[in-house]
Amino acid sequence: PLVGRTDEAAAMAEATLAEARRHGNPFWTAYAMLAYGGAVARADPASALAVLREGLDYTRAVRNRVVEGDIAALLASLEAMYGDPIDALDLFDAHLDSLHRAGSFFHITLIFGRLAPFFERLERPDAAATLYGMTTTQPMHLAGRFVPTLGTRLVDRLRARLGEATFDECVAAGAALELGDAVTYARREVELARHDLADQPDGDERQSR
Repeated sequence: PLVGRTDEAAAMAEATLAEARRHGNPFWTAYAMLAYGGAVARADPASALAVLREGLDYTRAVRNRVVEGDIAALLASLEAMYGDPIDALDLFDAHLDSLHRAGSFFHITLIFGRLAPFFERLERPDAAATLYGMTTTQPMHLAGRFVPTLGTRLVDRLRARLGEATFDECVAAGAALELGDAVTYARREVELARHDLADQPDGDERQSR
């Protein structure tokens, strides 16, 4: 998908997943689910969500912690864009906790980068700008290379929404946070957003799904 050959990638991913299921190897089946989700995410998000949700349950059942984390990260992003926002927040929170305990600085920064545009869509621009600031401490702003929605368009929208001074203050505040404090901030904002969504009229319906 990264080079524009989406149909080819989807066909290969589908064939790989079918073969992995046939052989029944837990690691390769889980990894094939992850690959399938990534390959069809843009063209067929509903199928990607279905397979990744299955993959998350599967990796937890077979205790494949390595692929579970990767599936959780991708699934959280797709839930945020196409699925249930509360499910997305739950996944982001659990994955942040896991990555922090593992000390995976780069992957934590990617989660911050995925949360920033999500929080903008949730009408939380201050948090979005602060989370964006957290990604700017990476050398060469690497998070932006792996999260396509974390770019100049997001920055321009947040500047317009918050105003130049407030945007700059939020970004500076995010950039100044140590890793542990940044994770604490992100998880607190995730919890606040989750409560706000649950309090909306359709929140009870989401909770019962």
